[in-house]
Amino acid sequence: MSYRCVTTSVTGFVQQIACCYLRHGFWWYVTGVIPDHKDPESVDRKLLDRYDIDCTEWRRSRNKQLGKANLHYLRHGNRSQLVQLFGSSAGAVLFVKAACTAALM
Repeated sequence: MSYRCVTTSVTGFVQQIACCYLRHGFWWYVTGVIPDHKDPESVDRKLLDRYDIDCTEWRRSRNKQLGKANLHYLRHGNRSQLVQLFGSSAGAVLFVKAACTAALM
């Protein structure tokens, strides 16, 4: 399976978030900027693997039934966004860490 997370335009980025993620309840998000010295594709793979994003539709449905969070990842250029559907999972820790980091800055 190949998880397609790279958009070719800003319009496509916004459309994917608005039409596909928000309408399905993916309201929590973390926005990031990939530094110039890092390879965006390796960062993509790292995030997809760490938060188990590259999974089947069946697995996402099962996670939802079990009350676990589902995540999606999207990138345009060096800007990325990780969105989460409400639930409990290791991915939920990401949002707590991001909120704490933002509060300290």
